[in-house]
Amino acid sequence: MGWVFTDEMRFYLHDNETLLDGMIRTHHQDVRFECRQGYCGSCRMRVVAKTDDLQYTKAPIAMLEADEILACCCKTAGSLSVTYQLDNLAQLSLFADNAATPAKNTDSPAQTNSNLNGSALAHDLFAGRVDLNKD
Repeated sequence: MGWVFTDEMRFYLHDNETLLDGMIRTHHQDVRFECRQGYCGSCRMRVVAKTDDLQYTKAPIAMLEADEILACCCKTAGSLSVTYQLDNLAQLSLFADNAATPAKNTDSPAQTNSNLNGSALAHDLFAGRVDLNKD
């Protein structure tokens, strides 16, 4: 259980819920996935920050960099900030009709300050300036 900050929004990850399941539950539009078993790598994301260790429900078979995770089989008890942006590398799809779309520009001030994006809040949270448990 913990807060998750993505390129689209922030949400609370439930007990025994994978990151991908939480993103589907919260209606993320840009999340990519295909096999949901850790094979294809379509749900690959880069970890920006984390407050706790990450656990895998299944050992991923897809090749990952040290700061990458597969959302389909990743869980965390702490807070986590992830991005779909993988250094401008398009995530390849196994199927032609699911071809990767260009990345959104998230550098505009309007998006940075947006409640949906959550980037500024995530930065403050991981810097220790925000307490999500306060009312």
